[in-house]
Amino acid sequence: MIKFLEDYCASAGISAEEGMKQLMAQTGGIPMGRMAEPEEVAQLVHFLVSPSAAYLTGAIYAIDGGSLPVAS
Repeated sequence: MIKFLEDYCASAGISAEEGMKQLMAQTGGIPMGRMAEPEEVAQLVHFLVSPSAAYLTGAIYAIDGGSLPVAS
């Protein structure tokens, strides 16, 4: 569990499960049902600075578990 969530739960006197439920409700939910892990963000950064991403330009990557609506 991430540090700020641990601190929030401790200060509110609630369980980690209840804290996660409250956080999800306040953010409007995350379709994937969980927050991103730091390693997941690092993997995208690793890809973007690698030769594999050499031809990418002007892209925006949202690491949000599907929270932002996307027009099709």
